[in-house]
Amino acid sequence: MNYSTLVALSLGSLLISCSKDPSSNSDKNASASSGEPAGSTAPPGEEVSVSSLAYQEAVRAGFEDMVLKMSFLDENQERQEWTGALTLVKDRFATVEHAGRLQKTTHLRNWSDIHIANIPEASTEPANRTQASPLTGKRLIADLMDSGGWKHRLEGVSADRKASADVERMLAELDRVESGAALFYQDPKLTIGESWQVPIEGMARWFGDSITDISGDINVKVEREDTMQEQSCVVLSVALKVQGKMKDPDGQALDVAMEGRGEIWRSEALEQDLQVEINGTATLSAAVATQEIKMIVNGPLKITERRTLRL
Repeated sequence: MNYSTLVALSLGSLLISCSKDPSSNSDKNASASSGEPAGSTAPPGEEVSVSSLAYQEAVRAGFEDMVLKMSFLDENQERQEWTGALTLVKDRFATVEHAGRLQKTTHLRNWSDIHIANIPEASTEPANRTQASPLTGKRLIADLMDSGGWKHRLEGVSADRKASADVERMLAELDRVESGAALFYQDPKLTIGESWQVPIEGMARWFGDSITDISGDINVKVEREDTMQEQSCVVLSVALKVQGKMKDPDGQALDVAMEGRGEIWRSEALEQDLQVEINGTATLSAAVATQEIKMIVNGPLKITERRTLRL
């Protein structure tokens, strides 16, 4: 087995669905490609009401610039040690054209995963594979369900009509993303000093279906009051410690463990998180027994959300 084949097999166990080059600014690119101006914030001192709520949304979550270490036996049965870099990120940018309490209309401008891998010792080019969701560019309607979660459909398509299998699968994942965010709050009224544990399914808010067999803890606490985009907000601290698995299309498993801390700026009046900042560390590991390959990847965890209010 030559080195190129070995690297291809090894990186195969890390593959998840992929997207655009993360070196670009997703917010600017998405706004520019739409032909519409970026959302403006409310005038100073003017609070937006829920009935008139519209905003641009940018969500990015994953592991960037991680150090990858791979150990394997070459064709001469000699142990080789390679070092490289790995980035796995989910990225979403949308214009929410109307967000009511029971229904919202969204133009999903981009929803994609990013996978970049570079091992200098390998004889292959750095992997920079991209794949956008089939929902990218689509307009969607989301209805609030009795359970408190959201159910999405393509705009102009009745709820009882089925789209293609790929579109239906991604609509179901988007349901879990939006419903995962709703799991963070037990009550619309928050009191400084109160704390609670979020159901682990809330991680779908950031990672969708990319992480399975998930377990661990997400803890939040209401810390203080603040102002964001001229809106009164409460600031919540977030601490998470989570384990799970990623799977590639061939079923190869990648173990994931992450810890992070950060803050959420939430407008109670709008019932929206205007900003989220979470930073931490993550470890990814995998083994391919047939090639005696072992990999471990360590590096930063970063989660960000921005919702820019529009008039």
